Amino acid sequence: MRVPEHHYRSSHAAAALVLVGTTGIVLGMLLAPDTLWLQLHLSRLGEHGHLSAALFNASLVVAAICLMTMGILVRKDMYGIDMPRGAELIRNWFISIAFCWIGLAVFTYDQHPPIHDFFGYGEFVLLCSLMFFLKNISDAFSDRTHYIGYIAVLTTGLLMAVYHLTHSISLLSVEMYGLVYAYAWFLSLTNDISRQRRHF
Repeated sequence: MRVPEHHYRSSHAAAALVLVGTTGIVLGMLLAPDTLWLQLHLSRLGEHGHLSAALFNASLVVAAICLMTMGILVRKDMYGIDMPRGAELIRNWFISIAFCWIGLAVFTYDQHPPIHDFFGYGEFVLLCSLMFFLKNISDAFSDRTHYIGYIAVLTTGLLMAVYHLTHSISLLSVEMYGLVYAYAWFLSLTNDISRQRRHF
């Protein structure tokens, strides 16, 4: 049975997430009152209550809503192609990561550094864990998606270790590198489901 194209819902949510997230970061960078974020991290863009900070934090909340929606729709789409194994776990994992994003936006680093760090490293561990163990959780996804996840976990983890041990690179560079891989992984994962729905 061929499923109508407009039913490929999770891939639409992933595309919206990437669009909102990228727009928020770009606006935050362009409108930031200084360039200190270049030496620090993305969280700097959400500090001190400027217009750029409000836009950046708002986009993070909207991106989190997109991620929650994506998780819910991934579950529905996986049931739609009769591949439900791990669907609930993947949905719950995405929702947990989304709550971390909201926490990052609400508890900014300049006001609540320990709480901000908790959510920041929490979402990093959650996302890396899901990428690394996805193949054990579900067989609904392609080798491409798994390879993107493995490369992201190994290389971003290595860069994070280099940052903490030597400070020879900035946290911003680690964040941007990991973000590109995360976006690619979200798009690949939902594209796998869309491709299978076309032939179901």
